[in-house]
Amino acid sequence: MFASDHNVEATEDITSKMAMTNLHPRFAQHTAAALPTETDVVIIGSGITGASIARTFLKIQTQSSSSHPRVVMLEVRSICSGATGRNGGHILETSDKYAELADVFGVDITRKTMRFRLSHLKEMLGVAEEWGLTSETQARKVRFLSVYFGEEPWKAALERLARFQVGMPDESAEWTAYDGEEIPKEFNLPYARGVIAGPEDALWPYKFVIGILARLLADFPVDFRVEEQTPVIVNLSLHGMSFTTPTHTLGTWSQDSEAAVRLTDVSTDTRRRLPCQAAKHSWLFSYDRGFDFLTQLLEGQMMLGGGFAQTEGGGIADLGVSTDSELSLYIDIHLSGALSAIFELPGSLGAGYRVIQCKRCGPATWRLALTGFHE
Repeated sequence: MFASDHNVEATEDITSKMAMTNLHPRFAQHTAAALPTETDVVIIGSGITGASIARTFLKIQTQSSSSHPRVVMLEVRSICSGATGRNGGHILETSDKYAELADVFGVDITRKTMRFRLSHLKEMLGVAEEWGLTSETQARKVRFLSVYFGEEPWKAALERLARFQVGMPDESAEWTAYDGEEIPKEFNLPYARGVIAGPEDALWPYKFVIGILARLLADFPVDFRVEEQTPVIVNLSLHGMSFTTPTHTLGTWSQDSEAAVRLTDVSTDTRRRLPCQAAKHSWLFSYDRGFDFLTQLLEGQMMLGGGFAQTEGGGIADLGVSTDSELSLYIDIHLSGALSAIFELPGSLGAGYRVIQCKRCGPATWRLALTGFHE
């Protein structure tokens, strides 16, 4: 079946983000080409989930021949322009999840689940190395610092850590708790009540996904297609599936498609510097309500995200919002002041600028470029 629907339109312009200012050369210029009328697999969305599914299918050869499934990836806007492109790049598992799962599923299932979840630390760095993306994506091992400011949240965190250490002593061997004055001065966290540190990997998600897609296009020029600026409507029937775009309908019998659902916070590119700890740490900041996350690129740029629970109704007002064309005012306010407060870096020049006094490096000026969105 071949059809078209010119009422299928691309969504409005999205808020800008740091990653898209330095596009991969393979996707820097959009060149539309006619899509096939049939394919084996359609993937909707070009983020990390879609890239993973494409990589998995294209590595599979059919039993009857050496051919690969035909895979078409459709993206409504620019490649990797949704949640993955705004992600801060944490690859970690916290001790909190053990207690959460154990309360519901019991210890045995929780141990198996946690081992599976922890395996992604090794797997992600392995994929980056396998595909020659380690340097480009800044894939590296670090330690996460999960920071608590209140007495009650800190006590609860210690209890959850203790359960994890008792239930999985080998897997939890690298986790450490710093209580109050035990917190190392080099962390520069004067208001923290306690810190839990553990193993983590970090990378640049946009460059990771773009690198994988570019490699797949080079390795599978016949079996893999990526088309951006292509909104799509999924049509279901007893005979299979079809996907209507503004110019045509693409048919498939496969049900292995991925619908991209973006539930993202705000990312902030903080230019200039806190003492660069990119090769050592990333951070989680836990509050009475909600949390923020922070990673640092090797050049010193900071990527801060979070603020969801700080919005109207404790985040309820932002649930179900399908546009990312505007920045939540409440999240903007929260993230604009978070780092100055957490690391005791006072001062302001207004309009997105902050003058900070770093205890190690002296005064410096940061330019805060709010690059995220709310949904």
